[in-house]
Amino acid sequence: MFYAFIIKKVQEVKELYNKGFLFTPSHLAEILRVSVPRTNNTKIIAIVHPLGYGEETMKVLNECIKIRLKINKTLKGISPVRFEQIIANLLKRMGFINLERVGGPGDKSVDIFAEKVIDEFGNTEKYAIQCKNYNPRNKVGSLEMQKFVTMLKTIHKADRGIFITTSSFTDEAKEIAKHFKITLIDGKSLKNYMEKYRISYDYDNE
Repeated sequence: MFYAFIIKKVQEVKELYNKGFLFTPSHLAEILRVSVPRTNNTKIIAIVHPLGYGEETMKVLNECIKIRLKINKTLKGISPVRFEQIIANLLKRMGFINLERVGGPGDKSVDIFAEKVIDEFGNTEKYAIQCKNYNPRNKVGSLEMQKFVTMLKTIHKADRGIFITTSSFTDEAKEIAKHFKITLIDGKSLKNYMEKYRISYDYDNE
C-alpha cells in the first residue's frame, strides 16, 4: 500500500512535468512528505528511481526518508527529559529565544518557557510549553488541558501556550484549547515540524 502511494505520487509529478511544470528535488521531497513505516528505505529508492528522476532528486528523497526514520526512532521509548530537549531544539530552530527547560517533579504543568519576537522593536511574548510523549492510543484529555490553561494564566503569567504531544487530543481538550487560544501540536504535526526543521535522533551533535 505504501509503495503504491509512492509510485502514484511520483507518476503524478511526472505527468505535471511533461505538461511543462518544473520541479526541483526539494519539490519532489515535499510532495512525498509521508510517514514512513517500518520498511527498508533502499527498497523505496529502488521503486522510485526507475520512474525517471535524476541522482540529485534521489539524494534529496533519500535524505527525507532517513529523517523520517530517525524521527520515528526518536519518539519511541525515550525519557521525558530527552523528549523535552528535542522539543526545545525544535523551538529554537523555529525562531524561539530564551528557552528554559523546567520540566520535572513540581513543574506546574509547564516543561519549557520560551519567548518570540513579535515586532521590529524587539518586543517579545512569553510562551509556556507542555510536552507529553504519549502512546498514540493515549490521548490528551480535558483535565490535562484545564490544568495547563490554569497554570499558564494564574501561575506562570504566560502570554501564549503550546501543548505538544506524540499522540492526539480529545474533542473536549480541543474545545478548551480553542477557547483559550492554545496552540496544539499532535503527533502527526510534530513529525512534520521535525522533518521540516531537520530535527533527528542525533540532534545534539548537529
